[in-house]
Amino acid sequence: FRGVLPGQQDRNPWGVRSELWKHIRGQDQMVFEELEEECDRNCTRKEMLQSQFCLIANGGVEGWSLRLYDSVMLGCIPVIVADDIELPYLTTIDYSKFSLKILESKVDQVADMVRHASKTRLTAKQIAVAEAMNHFTYHDKWTEGDAFDLLLKELHLRLRFFRNSPYRFWTNPT
Repeated sequence: FRGVLPGQQDRNPWGVRSELWKHIRGQDQMVFEELEEECDRNCTRKEMLQSQFCLIANGGVEGWSLRLYDSVMLGCIPVIVADDIELPYLTTIDYSKFSLKILESKVDQVADMVRHASKTRLTAKQIAVAEAMNHFTYHDKWTEGDAFDLLLKELHLRLRFFRNSPYRFWTNPT
């Protein structure tokens, strides 16, 4: 993990990132550092590309993170430590197949959970991450299961909701 850390731009010294800092920083085979000039976005992507797990920690931006997209597209298993994260395409993608979701209240166990993931489970999640890449990709031509296809499915579900809801503005404009 390289990102905004407590006491810097985050302005939330009591958040999940400060707890992760206490429990993960300095541990063997784990990177948990502030953004540095010598390690820019390309450097961070190289680190993610070489990693089995990539941390998606709450903080900085409310509700979502580009780090999720980066980790999936680089073949890294997302470890989501963000109770209130809004995952894209949640009605069509089973995130449990290719990610780990850890409650913020269990932040002290993140390192152990990652270290003790079985080889079988790790292999299954790596295969599932590779398969999930298509869900986050926009192709030049429409492709079944790609980001555009899933977006249309999500919008279709919302339209069905609005047709049967008292909020008729979107389906019956005046």
